[in-house]
Amino acid sequence: MACIVPDYTFLTELEDHHLRIDVMRELGRRDLYFLCRYILGYKDMETETDIHYLFCTLLDRCDRRATLRAFNLLAPGSEEAILRLLALLFRGSFKTSILEGKVIQWLLRDPTAQIGVGSDIKDRAEERTGDIRDIIENNDLLKSLYPDIFFGKPASESELWRRDEFNIKRGQRDARTGGFSRSSVNAFGLDPLPTGSHFSHVWLDDVENEVNQNNPDLIDKLNRNMRLFFPLLQPEAPVCMTGTIYSKEGPNTIFQKYWHTYIRPIIDRQGLPTFPGKFPVDVIGRLKEDINDEWTWQGQYLLKSMRRTDKFLFPFTGQRLKHVKVHDAGGELFLLHDDGPVSLDDCLVYITEDPSGGANAQTATKLSDKVGWWVVAVDLKGRWAVVEIGNTHLDDTQFMDNNFT
Repeated sequence: MACIVPDYTFLTELEDHHLRIDVMRELGRRDLYFLCRYILGYKDMETETDIHYLFCTLLDRCDRRATLRAFNLLAPGSEEAILRLLALLFRGSFKTSILEGKVIQWLLRDPTAQIGVGSDIKDRAEERTGDIRDIIENNDLLKSLYPDIFFGKPASESELWRRDEFNIKRGQRDARTGGFSRSSVNAFGLDPLPTGSHFSHVWLDDVENEVNQNNPDLIDKLNRNMRLFFPLLQPEAPVCMTGTIYSKEGPNTIFQKYWHTYIRPIIDRQGLPTFPGKFPVDVIGRLKEDINDEWTWQGQYLLKSMRRTDKFLFPFTGQRLKHVKVHDAGGELFLLHDDGPVSLDDCLVYITEDPSGGANAQTATKLSDKVGWWVVAVDLKGRWAVVEIGNTHLDDTQFMDNNFT
């Protein structure tokens, strides 16, 4: 889909310097694409497709209704505010950089905001707040356009300027009315929950990740903490959550049913690149070959959830096992599925064994146990097939030889 990005060249035609500054200030508050590309300096944002422009227009509406009305961004008949936005974009798509720009836009629209930037753990969130702090500290254009909001030398002028939280220019706390309970931007984790924070705006990044999607207990704990987190927020706090897919049971799959969702994989339905400026066809092909793992490719780049087969013998829900014949084609073994043969070299093979008491065929008695085994293969489509089932009497030496020779 061709992108129609607004033409901002009219700014260069404005001869009145003060008028040009006023227009840029207003555009930065209203238009996230302009803020990211022309003020924050994201020169590589895509212009041939709408992947970034459409994302920015959705994020422009991810704010409190009162704020949008104050900027006349909710005109009669216009679309409503988006208070819950789930944005799933592939790795390397600039989603994190754009959301860092969105946090800055929240501050431009409301300098009294108390923004929470979170992940599953605080350490991961600190990487994002550290980036945002560095952008504000080092971007001279941003500070010159909004001197009423950002300090010229925040490291020495702000009373709080840490990597995990910092303050911009804002009025003093009024103890009589409660005032500020948190700093302008705060890093937090969902474990433990940030009770008492009452954030006014929230960005959740990479809440679902490989570490917390390893087993059902961790997934259940993450989902439970997510449900307990939302009552902690201010009533109309907008929440944007970004990430990729790791599990069918994770929040990035579950929340698609309930939240406004923006999904952009690395290729569109026609197989064309969605970010051709950075990921043209040849780069995508090489990237897929380098990854060489279908579960990673599907979840991180095509944004589709599938059962992972690279680590776990037992998936989270029951699987239908099917006995499949094995064909020996001159040394290469093939599984004969109904829809065609699959090389065993392209499968993950698991062997489950029940060792015996150490008796071989000659020393075994009627009471001696046998060694039993199952051989199961999982192909790239996630199909689990029983390749072999067997049992026999083996002593310890034979048992080891049977496994490793």
